[in-house]
Amino acid sequence: MYDLLALLRQLKQFLFTITAFALVFVISPSADAKPLTFSNGQQTTTFIELFTSEGCSSCPPADRWMRQFTNHPELWKAVIPIAFHVDYWNNLGWQDRFSSNAFSERQRRYRKHGNITSIYTPGFVVDGTEWVGWFKRQGIRTASNKRGLLTVTVEHQQATVHYHAEQPQPLASPLEFNLAILGFGIQTDVHAGENRGRQLTHDFVVLGHSQTILAKTLSWHTPLPDYLDTEVHRYALVAWVTDPNTHRPRQAAGHWWQP
Repeated sequence: MYDLLALLRQLKQFLFTITAFALVFVISPSADAKPLTFSNGQQTTTFIELFTSEGCSSCPPADRWMRQFTNHPELWKAVIPIAFHVDYWNNLGWQDRFSSNAFSERQRRYRKHGNITSIYTPGFVVDGTEWVGWFKRQGIRTASNKRGLLTVTVEHQQATVHYHAEQPQPLASPLEFNLAILGFGIQTDVHAGENRGRQLTHDFVVLGHSQTILAKTLSWHTPLPDYLDTEVHRYALVAWVTDPNTHRPRQAAGHWWQP
């Protein structure tokens, strides 16, 4: 009887160990997980920036317009949308959780460089230039000139970027590399401000953004930006290279991403 009880205890311990090992194997990330590599593939991309806010009553229609690109056949290939939530509407009673003063400053820099005429929401910038076609129900214009190859490899929360210009020439100054983490299918119940009582749905929301000055070799290694932890249906990564003298993007690339 004693031997049988001991055997049962050993069997129970063995089953517990096997179960724990199986759970660790299932939920732990694989050490052999392949890195994510994406690029624009020498294709010219149209980079769309929307400056928006949950505190602005005019912004939900623009947000809905942006959402159409989630199912666009040329998403990440020929068109890359991105939505920056500004913070200058937060004083009207609703704090936009996605807003950042850095995003407001980005819009102000566009104004400083003469890329846009004024600061407002919803405000569209296409390839570094103000676009008011949305207000006139016009289609988005597409870029026509080739601007080189941008390749990004992401592994272990680090990004390695390589940029090869279409017509290589000595750079007057280093370029700026931008990397953003986007969130999709995000919903917010607004309880105050101009959108009080509305449920807003967002795609292409910038949850995290970083800027790095590229060496003149046009290659760089940088950690992924910190990003807002919220309920997100899907994530994406978007990278772009900017000329800091004009604040205009030279090339952009994007891809769906699983943290």
